[in-house]
Formats: sequence, structure tokens, C-alpha cells
Amino acid sequence: MGKYQIVFHWTDGTDEVDDNDGAYYDSEEEAEETALYYLSCCKQGAETLEMSNPGDYPYNEEDFEDDEFDVEEVD
Repeated sequence: MGKYQIVFHWTDGTDEVDDNDGAYYDSEEEAEETALYYLSCCKQGAETLEMSNPGDYPYNEEDFEDDEFDVEEVD
């Protein structure tokens, strides 16, 4: 049985591997659920920052439209 990791592909063109403090996910479903949760947290956090100080933290929903992820099996 394999282990899984998440690779995020952000709208700004950067990629980021969720190293999860060196731990991997036990199932593909667990990794996918975690990735979806992380993406929703990023969007919600940006909305909250914009509400607290719109001048410093403008929120644009389009900034999150192309955020994606892949779940990869690791050895």
C-alpha cells in the first residue's frame, strides 16, 4: 500500500509540495480531502483579511480560480 503527497499548483504559476512535516497520507482520498480543505482555507483566509483591512488586503476571487492540486503516490 502506497503513501501519497499533495502538489499544489497556484494561480500565480508556482507549485508547492505539501510536505506535511515529512509525513505522507495513507490514502489518495485522504490526500484529496486535505487538499480541498487547504484550498478552501486559503480562500476564506483571504476574504477575512480583506474584511479586516481592504486597503492592505484586497480580495479578488479570480486570484483563486486556477488554484489546483495533484495527488501523487510516493515510494
